[in-house]
Amino acid sequence: MLLDGNKEAQKILSDIKIKIEKDRVKPNLAITRTQQTPPQITFTNSKKKTAEELGLECSIIDAGNNYSTEQLMELITKISKEYNGILVQMPFPEGIDRYKVLNTVPYEKDVEGLGRCRMGELEQKVTEIYSPVAKAAFHAIKIGLDGKSLEGKTATIVGNSYLLGRPLTQVLGHLGASVSVCDIYTEDLGAYTKNADIVISGTGQIDLIQPEMVKEGVIAIDTGYEVDSEGKRRGDMSQEISEKASLFTPVPGGIGPLTVAFIFDNLLKL
Repeated sequence: MLLDGNKEAQKILSDIKIKIEKDRVKPNLAITRTQQTPPQITFTNSKKKTAEELGLECSIIDAGNNYSTEQLMELITKISKEYNGILVQMPFPEGIDRYKVLNTVPYEKDVEGLGRCRMGELEQKVTEIYSPVAKAAFHAIKIGLDGKSLEGKTATIVGNSYLLGRPLTQVLGHLGASVSVCDIYTEDLGAYTKNADIVISGTGQIDLIQPEMVKEGVIAIDTGYEVDSEGKRRGDMSQEISEKASLFTPVPGGIGPLTVAFIFDNLLKL
Protein backbone atom coordinates (compact mmCIF):
# COMPACT_ATOMS: atom_id res chain seq x y z
CA MET A 1 0.00 0.00 0.00
CA LEU A 2 1.33 3.42 -1.00
CA LEU A 3 0.57 6.17 1.46
CA ASP A 4 -0.96 9.25 -0.13
CA GLY A 5 0.71 11.90 2.01
CA ASN A 6 -1.14 14.75 0.33
CA LYS A 7 -4.52 13.20 1.13
CA GLU A 8 -3.57 12.54 4.76
CA ALA A 9 -2.15 16.04 5.14
CA GLN A 10 -5.37 17.59 3.88
CA LYS A 11 -7.31 15.81 6.65
CA ILE A 12 -5.00 17.34 9.27
CA LEU A 13 -5.11 20.78 7.66
CA SER A 14 -8.91 20.66 7.51
CA ASP A 15 -9.00 20.11 11.28
CA ILE A 16 -6.56 22.99 11.73
CA LYS A 17 -8.79 25.31 9.67
CA ILE A 18 -11.76 24.40 11.83
CA LYS A 19 -9.78 25.15 14.99
CA ILE A 20 -8.58 28.50 13.62
CA GLU A 21 -12.16 29.52 12.81
CA LYS A 22 -13.55 28.23 16.10
CA ASP A 23 -10.91 29.74 18.39
CA ARG A 24 -10.40 32.85 16.26
CA VAL A 25 -6.63 32.60 16.59
CA LYS A 26 -4.14 33.32 13.86
CA PRO A 27 -0.60 32.65 15.10
CA ASN A 28 2.20 33.73 12.81
CA LEU A 29 5.35 31.81 11.92
CA ALA A 30 8.92 32.86 11.08
CA ILE A 31 11.28 30.52 9.24
CA THR A 32 14.99 31.31 9.22
CA ARG A 33 16.89 29.93 6.23
CA THR A 34 20.68 29.78 6.06
CA GLN A 35 21.15 28.00 2.73
CA GLN A 36 19.68 28.38 -0.75
CA THR A 37 19.86 24.70 -1.70
CA PRO A 38 17.03 23.13 -3.74
CA PRO A 39 15.76 21.09 -0.77
CA GLN A 40 15.73 24.10 1.58
CA ILE A 41 13.97 26.28 -0.98
CA THR A 42 11.39 23.55 -1.62
CA PHE A 43 10.80 22.92 2.09
CA THR A 44 10.46 26.56 3.11
CA ASN A 45 8.29 27.56 0.15
CA SER A 46 5.89 24.68 0.77
CA LYS A 47 5.50 25.78 4.39
CA LYS A 48 4.78 29.36 3.37
CA LYS A 49 2.24 28.20 0.77
CA THR A 50 0.43 26.07 3.35
CA ALA A 51 0.37 28.97 5.81
CA GLU A 52 -1.26 31.16 3.17
CA GLU A 53 -3.87 28.47 2.49
CA LEU A 54 -4.67 28.47 6.21
CA GLY A 55 -4.86 32.25 6.27
CA LEU A 56 -1.78 32.55 8.49
CA GLU A 57 1.20 34.85 8.17
CA CYS A 58 4.50 33.10 7.46
CA SER A 59 7.77 34.91 6.80
CA ILE A 60 10.91 33.34 5.35
CA ILE A 61 13.95 35.18 6.67
CA ASP A 62 17.15 34.52 4.74
CA ALA A 63 20.09 34.72 7.11
CA GLY A 64 22.65 33.78 4.47
CA ASN A 65 25.33 31.11 4.71
CA ASN A 66 27.92 33.57 6.00
CA TYR A 67 26.19 34.07 9.33
CA SER A 68 28.09 33.06 12.44
CA THR A 69 26.46 31.17 15.31
CA GLU A 70 26.23 34.39 17.32
CA GLN A 71 24.64 36.33 14.45
CA LEU A 72 22.05 33.63 13.93
CA MET A 73 21.27 33.60 17.65
CA GLU A 74 20.86 37.38 17.61
CA LEU A 75 18.49 37.13 14.63
CA ILE A 76 16.34 34.51 16.37
CA THR A 77 16.18 36.60 19.54
CA LYS A 78 15.07 39.60 17.50
CA ILE A 79 12.34 37.91 15.47
CA SER A 80 11.01 35.99 18.48
CA LYS A 81 9.57 39.30 19.69
CA GLU A 82 7.42 39.52 16.55
CA TYR A 83 6.28 35.95 15.88
CA ASN A 84 4.32 33.28 17.74
CA GLY A 85 6.33 30.41 16.31
CA ILE A 86 9.97 30.13 15.18
CA LEU A 87 11.27 27.43 12.86
CA VAL A 88 14.99 27.23 12.17
CA GLN A 89 15.45 25.46 8.84
CA MET A 90 18.21 22.85 8.89
CA PRO A 91 20.79 21.74 7.95
CA PHE A 92 23.12 24.61 8.78
CA PRO A 93 26.33 25.63 7.00
CA GLU A 94 29.56 24.30 8.51
CA GLY A 95 30.69 26.11 11.63
CA ILE A 96 27.24 26.77 13.07
CA ASP A 97 26.73 25.45 16.59
CA ARG A 98 23.38 23.68 16.17
CA TYR A 99 22.78 23.24 19.90
CA LYS A 100 23.27 26.91 20.72
CA VAL A 101 21.05 28.02 17.84
CA LEU A 102 18.18 25.62 18.57
CA ASN A 103 18.23 26.51 22.24
CA THR A 104 17.98 30.21 21.44
CA VAL A 105 14.41 29.65 20.24
CA PRO A 106 12.13 30.47 23.22
CA TYR A 107 10.39 27.44 24.71
CA GLU A 108 6.93 28.87 24.05
CA LYS A 109 7.78 29.49 20.37
CA ASP A 110 9.67 26.26 19.61
CA VAL A 111 7.39 24.98 16.85
CA GLU A 112 9.61 21.98 16.02
CA GLY A 113 10.25 21.00 19.63
CA LEU A 114 14.02 20.81 19.16
CA GLY A 115 15.15 22.84 22.16
CA ARG A 116 16.43 21.05 25.27
CA CYS A 117 13.23 21.75 27.23
CA ARG A 118 10.89 20.31 24.61
CA MET A 119 13.19 17.33 24.02
CA GLY A 120 13.28 16.72 27.77
CA GLU A 121 9.50 16.82 27.94
CA LEU A 122 9.27 14.26 25.16
CA GLU A 123 11.57 11.93 27.06
CA GLN A 124 9.26 12.24 30.05
CA LYS A 125 6.11 11.82 27.93
CA VAL A 126 4.64 15.19 28.90
CA THR A 127 4.39 17.01 25.56
CA GLU A 128 2.43 16.89 22.31
CA ILE A 129 4.96 19.14 20.61
CA TYR A 130 7.89 17.40 18.97
CA SER A 131 9.58 17.25 15.58
CA PRO A 132 7.00 17.44 12.75
CA VAL A 133 9.06 14.96 10.69
CA ALA A 134 8.92 12.43 13.53
CA LYS A 135 5.20 13.17 13.98
CA ALA A 136 4.61 12.53 10.27
CA ALA A 137 6.54 9.26 10.42
CA PHE A 138 4.59 8.15 13.49
CA HIS A 139 1.28 9.06 11.80
CA ALA A 140 2.24 6.88 8.83
CA ILE A 141 3.30 4.02 11.13
CA LYS A 142 -0.08 4.12 12.87
CA ILE A 143 -1.80 3.81 9.49
CA GLY A 144 0.43 0.85 8.65
CA LEU A 145 -0.35 -0.83 11.98
CA ASP A 146 -4.07 -0.56 11.22
CA GLY A 147 -5.10 -0.46 14.85
CA LYS A 148 -2.54 -2.97 16.11
CA SER A 149 -0.32 -2.18 19.09
CA LEU A 150 3.35 -1.28 18.86
CA GLU A 151 4.11 -3.53 21.80
CA GLY A 152 6.52 -6.27 20.77
CA LYS A 153 7.17 -4.73 17.35
CA THR A 154 10.72 -4.15 16.17
CA ALA A 155 11.70 -0.89 14.49
CA THR A 156 14.94 0.18 12.86
CA ILE A 157 15.56 3.90 12.37
CA VAL A 158 18.33 4.85 9.95
CA GLY A 159 19.44 8.37 10.79
CA ASN A 160 19.97 9.56 14.36
CA SER A 161 19.10 13.18 13.72
CA TYR A 162 17.39 15.73 15.96
CA LEU A 163 14.55 15.88 13.44
CA LEU A 164 13.88 12.16 13.10
CA GLY A 165 15.90 9.53 14.92
CA ARG A 166 16.08 10.98 18.41
CA PRO A 167 12.44 12.03 18.88
CA LEU A 168 11.00 9.01 17.07
CA THR A 169 13.07 6.62 19.18
CA GLN A 170 11.41 8.13 22.25
CA VAL A 171 7.90 7.96 20.82
CA LEU A 172 8.14 4.35 19.62
CA GLY A 173 9.95 3.23 22.76
CA HIS A 174 7.30 4.75 25.03
CA LEU A 175 4.69 2.63 23.23
CA GLY A 176 6.52 -0.65 23.68
CA ALA A 177 8.48 -1.07 20.47
CA SER A 178 12.07 -2.34 20.47
CA VAL A 179 14.04 0.28 18.57
CA SER A 180 17.44 0.03 16.87
CA VAL A 181 19.08 3.24 15.63
CA CYS A 182 21.63 3.16 12.80
CA ASP A 183 23.23 5.57 10.35
CA ILE A 184 24.96 5.50 6.98
CA TYR A 185 28.18 4.34 8.62
CA THR A 186 26.64 1.28 10.28
CA GLU A 187 28.38 -1.88 9.14
CA ASP A 188 26.07 -4.42 7.51
CA LEU A 189 23.06 -2.14 7.73
CA GLY A 190 20.87 -4.86 6.26
CA ALA A 191 21.40 -6.99 9.37
CA TYR A 192 19.44 -4.35 11.33
CA THR A 193 16.72 -3.70 8.75
CA LYS A 194 16.10 -7.20 7.39
CA ASN A 195 13.99 -8.53 10.25
CA ALA A 196 12.45 -5.27 11.46
CA ASP A 197 8.67 -4.89 11.41
CA ILE A 198 9.12 -1.17 10.78
CA VAL A 199 11.97 0.54 8.92
CA ILE A 200 12.30 4.32 8.92
CA SER A 201 15.08 6.08 7.02
CA GLY A 202 16.00 9.76 6.73
CA THR A 203 19.62 10.17 5.65
CA GLY A 204 19.35 11.82 2.24
CA GLN A 205 21.28 8.93 0.67
CA ILE A 206 19.43 7.92 -2.50
CA ASP A 207 18.40 4.23 -2.60
CA LEU A 208 20.30 3.44 0.59
CA ILE A 209 17.68 0.83 1.51
CA GLN A 210 17.26 -1.91 -1.11
CA PRO A 211 14.47 -4.53 -1.38
CA GLU A 212 16.67 -7.36 -0.11
CA MET A 213 17.26 -5.37 3.09
CA VAL A 214 13.64 -5.56 4.28
CA LYS A 215 11.18 -8.36 4.91
CA GLU A 216 7.79 -9.03 3.37
CA GLY A 217 5.04 -6.96 4.97
CA VAL A 218 7.38 -4.34 6.40
CA ILE A 219 6.09 -0.86 7.21
CA ALA A 220 8.58 1.24 5.22
CA ILE A 221 8.77 4.94 6.06
CA ASP A 222 11.02 7.02 3.82
CA THR A 223 11.71 10.52 5.16
CA GLY A 224 14.83 11.05 3.02
CA TYR A 225 15.03 13.72 0.37
CA GLU A 226 17.62 14.42 -2.28
CA VAL A 227 17.67 15.61 -5.88
CA ASP A 228 19.41 13.24 -8.30
CA SER A 229 21.54 14.07 -11.34
CA GLU A 230 18.41 14.27 -13.49
CA GLY A 231 16.75 16.75 -11.16
CA LYS A 232 14.28 14.20 -9.78
CA ARG A 233 13.33 14.15 -6.11
CA ARG A 234 14.35 10.86 -4.53
CA GLY A 235 14.27 9.19 -1.15
CA ASP A 236 16.40 6.77 0.86
CA MET A 237 14.45 3.70 -0.22
CA SER A 238 14.27 1.95 -3.56
CA GLN A 239 10.80 2.24 -5.06
CA GLU A 240 10.82 -1.55 -5.47
CA ILE A 241 10.38 -1.89 -1.70
CA SER A 242 6.76 -0.86 -2.24
CA GLU A 243 6.15 -4.32 -3.73
CA LYS A 244 7.14 -5.99 -0.44
CA ALA A 245 5.81 -3.48 2.05
CA SER A 246 2.42 -3.48 3.75
CA LEU A 247 2.82 0.31 3.78
CA PHE A 248 5.32 2.41 1.81
CA THR A 249 5.73 6.18 1.85
CA PRO A 250 6.87 7.44 -1.57
CA VAL A 251 9.17 10.39 -2.25
CA PRO A 252 7.81 12.83 -3.20
CA GLY A 253 4.22 12.78 -1.95
CA GLY A 254 4.61 10.77 1.24
CA ILE A 255 6.07 12.13 4.47
CA GLY A 256 6.78 15.62 3.10
CA PRO A 257 3.19 16.94 2.98
CA LEU A 258 2.46 15.38 6.37
CA THR A 259 5.50 17.08 7.90
CA VAL A 260 4.29 20.48 6.73
CA ALA A 261 0.82 19.82 8.15
CA PHE A 262 2.24 18.87 11.55
CA ILE A 263 4.26 22.10 11.69
CA PHE A 264 1.00 24.00 11.80
CA ASP A 265 -0.56 21.46 14.14
CA ASN A 266 2.30 22.25 16.52
CA LEU A 267 1.98 25.98 15.95
CA LEU A 268 -1.62 25.97 17.17
CA LYS A 269 -0.63 23.97 20.25
CA LEU A 270 2.13 26.33 21.41
